[in-house]
Amino acid sequence: MIKKILNFAIPFTIIVFLFWTISKEWYQVSSQLESANLFLIFTSLIILVVSYLGGAVFWKQILSLFNHDMTFRIALKIFTISNFGRFIPGVVLHYVARVYMAKSVGVGISSGTASVLVEA
Repeated sequence: MIKKILNFAIPFTIIVFLFWTISKEWYQVSSQLESANLFLIFTSLIILVVSYLGGAVFWKQILSLFNHDMTFRIALKIFTISNFGRFIPGVVLHYVARVYMAKSVGVGISSGTASVLVEA
């Protein structure tokens, strides 16, 4: 039961925090969007997606060194969700979240922690 609540509460809290942060400074965001270079924004979004894909592949390979194989889809999901923790105050949250989520798919805490440290 608590796991289901956390699976909903953590992403929900992150999304609310992101939207709250943007909305409180919306006047600055909207003025910047008017003068934005859409080509650079599109290019940066592509680079962001590629970096998340690459990061998930890299982390998956590190886990395989610790004898934990998981599908790329699961590795990408855990990597992406945990990296949203970077937008919440407190730098280590995304590492803790990744170890916690990896534990739910059978990766031990020590292996998860070691893989996160190696990846960092």
